Order: sequence, then C-alpha cells, then structure tokens
Amino acid sequence: MKKITILVGFEATEETINSMSAGAMVELKREPTNTADPNAIQVFLDGALVGYVCLLYTSPSPRDSTSS
Repeated sequence: MKKITILVGFEATEETINSMSAGAMVELKREPTNTADPNAIQVFLDGALVGYVCLLYTSPSPRDSTSS
C-alpha cells in the first residue's frame, strides 16, 4: 500500500505531527484570504493549525471550468 501525504506547510510542533495517525479526525477550513493560494485549505487537529492541504488537491481541475 502506498502512503500519500497531502499535508504541507506544517505549523505544528514535531510532537503534534508525529502524534497524528491514519484516521485521525481533523477539521478543514477554507482560507480564501490567503494571498499565496486563494483555494487554500487549513488543517486543524484538536483546534490547532497543523498545516495545509497540498495545492495539488485544492486547485480546480480543468474539468471543473465551464467552456462555451
């Protein structure tokens, strides 16, 4: 089984990151005011910001846009 990491830009301590396990319940919040990425999604664990969902998973795909 291949492990895929989608959490980037870690904001938490190494101890917090290491305590995360597969299936951990996290809260996701959009961050539209993020100047680097208006599609940014923050990841919270126990109320603390631990990082962001990888840009590859937050950008709209070409299929999502409508064409005339």
